[in-house]
Amino acid sequence: MKKNAIIVCLASLGLLAGCGSESTSQDQPTAHNKALFDAVPHDAEFQVTALQPSASNVVYTDAGRLVRFENAGHTLSIVNSKGVTNGAIRQDGDALLYIPQTATGQTKSTDKLVYKEEGVEKTITIQINSDPLYPQQWHLHNTGQESYSDLALAADGQTDIDMSNALASGYLGQGITVAVVDHGAQLDHPDLNVGVGSMNLNNGSSTMPVRNGHGTSVSGIIAEKGWNNIGGRGVAPESKVISFNWLDASGTLDEFAKSHGFAKIASATPNAPVTLDETQLDGLARIYNESWASEAFCSEFKDSICINSIARSAISRKGALLGFDGKGIIYIKSSANNEQGYSWTDKNYYQPIDKSSVQFTAFDPEVAKQTVNFGLPFRGAMLSTYQNSPFVTVVGSVTAQGKQASYSGSGANMFVAGLGGEKPYGRIITTDVTGCNEAKGFSNSATFNTFADAFDQGRVPENKNCDYNATMDGTSAASPVVSGAVADILSVNNELSWRDVRNILAHTSQKVDPNSKAVKLPLKDGELTAQYGWITNAAGLHFNNRYGFGLVDVDKAIAMAKDYDTDTFGPLIEFAKLSSATLDKTIPDGSAKGVSDQITQSQSATVETVSLHVNIEHDRLNDLQIELISPSGTHAIVLNPYNGIPLVNVDPKYRMHHLDFTFEANTFWGEAMQGQWTLKVFDANSEAYSQVVSTSSIDYVHAKQVVAPNNSTPGVLHSWSIQVNGHSEHKGA
Repeated sequence: MKKNAIIVCLASLGLLAGCGSESTSQDQPTAHNKALFDAVPHDAEFQVTALQPSASNVVYTDAGRLVRFENAGHTLSIVNSKGVTNGAIRQDGDALLYIPQTATGQTKSTDKLVYKEEGVEKTITIQINSDPLYPQQWHLHNTGQESYSDLALAADGQTDIDMSNALASGYLGQGITVAVVDHGAQLDHPDLNVGVGSMNLNNGSSTMPVRNGHGTSVSGIIAEKGWNNIGGRGVAPESKVISFNWLDASGTLDEFAKSHGFAKIASATPNAPVTLDETQLDGLARIYNESWASEAFCSEFKDSICINSIARSAISRKGALLGFDGKGIIYIKSSANNEQGYSWTDKNYYQPIDKSSVQFTAFDPEVAKQTVNFGLPFRGAMLSTYQNSPFVTVVGSVTAQGKQASYSGSGANMFVAGLGGEKPYGRIITTDVTGCNEAKGFSNSATFNTFADAFDQGRVPENKNCDYNATMDGTSAASPVVSGAVADILSVNNELSWRDVRNILAHTSQKVDPNSKAVKLPLKDGELTAQYGWITNAAGLHFNNRYGFGLVDVDKAIAMAKDYDTDTFGPLIEFAKLSSATLDKTIPDGSAKGVSDQITQSQSATVETVSLHVNIEHDRLNDLQIELISPSGTHAIVLNPYNGIPLVNVDPKYRMHHLDFTFEANTFWGEAMQGQWTLKVFDANSEAYSQVVSTSSIDYVHAKQVVAPNNSTPGVLHSWSIQVNGHSEHKGA
């Protein structure tokens, strides 16, 4: 979907040349005027706006948006621009180019302009609208602001999603609806753009109960209204959101289907197999945001949780393949906050042995840095069946300092990162349940220790009614940042498929934290790399298990989307699974040599994703590292050692011993499929291994240690297989 816009023709130093005549009046541009025009990106687009003042001679504009005032068939010319002191204006042929800017510290400002239309002199007031909280939204534009952070700590002045050109040119999610699959959102919030199609899954109605502020905050990160002189702004402020209260419902498979693009499905027996086809698609939303935790890890115990996880993955596959006439639904899932601990089905919370209580109100973690679990994921993003679906885009979280958030789950199944922040630095400023209602919103008055508490509780004039919060964080916040970015991309080109969008993200995302280091473990017979930093795959794409292909870059993604050939990939090919023979190979204990095996792929094609299934028996699965190497020599670690597979009991017979699991790897995107694929499995620990088990992540009083001695017998690799999703090699990326 292209905008009716004119590309600005800019010469060096930002001067307009070859785009029309300059003003014929003696009105001279000021240094302020020149500075604003010089800052316009070379490929920015001025939005065509008819200059039609109201009865009171007022026209309205949006701060930061580029405007081309014109009246078709009429000549407009500047007479006097001395009253244009906030924005900047310039002649462009028969039209006027205008850059609206509000005065520093102001919600809205005005400029006065004297111009002629067909020789008739007119004077108008230009009202420039903005959003009072926008200057503190570091994730949109990082200027080193404090953003009501807990200890008034500034952001780094660099890390944001780079959307100044999208903002100026107006690519902000127009025509795109995003479904928020979460707790029910407050649909009548005055600062949310709400579409049609929300469903209360408990009764099928469109009336949405609000139990807490999470769904409302997620919705605001995506589609908080812009330029209405209240609150802040969403990543895609001209998109719309609809709400499905999945986290408030009973969790059946038909509810999951209804909340993931199949609202027309007839009610089925709870958790019965769900058969889906095109007739049940609702066509409501191109993007579905899933800001919730990963489901419990399961391998040898095929209980209902495992079965339902597999079934939910099948539903997302159907939506991606069938939705929107084959363009597909885009499912965007938070990687969950499991990097350093997680809750499991036994109602306990598991943490690494070296994880300690952190008092964020007392110190700066950037100064007092901690390394937990050797710097390796404890559970990460990878120990989840649903998050290992090739049809789900998994998102991690980056802080206002440009680093992986300590909670952010990582793994080879990560695709990109968004911004989620982390206390005591800036978190995400977004919508909250209206009113100072601590039972539902973020305005909990039980604590009042920080600047963030003061903001949430309405103790600052900018949020006196508690309609917003400054403490939304986690991968729950990072995921809607990416969902909003995808809405912006689709507003440029709505013909993009879900795979096209992923390809654009893979090629344009930012390589944050460029000095991200590998983790190496010294073992008895050598050194084992247990986590890589940034690598470059054979297709030239950078990848890091902590960030996927990087932090989304909206402007670069939009630039690529404008001219993107939607036949770049051709049809998706789900290639046949290639399986090893029964191997029963011994995994040497505590060894950097490990055990390896190869499978040869004879077909020629280009890789998008690879599903790796392993069948391994081991008395202590926490020791295992599993690594897949492509024919081009690219390494993907799909499971790290010192992983948090739960030690539920001191008695080994009650532990998991069998890893029968499928891991997804995005690392090889764009590489050639043909050739020899190599699996390597390592046992990286010959010492005792311990986990901390408690009732919650902050309960260190009742915490206990579960200690597992080293395995008495070596582990065994029984078999493995790979299944590639990709496209014919004659297509280009």
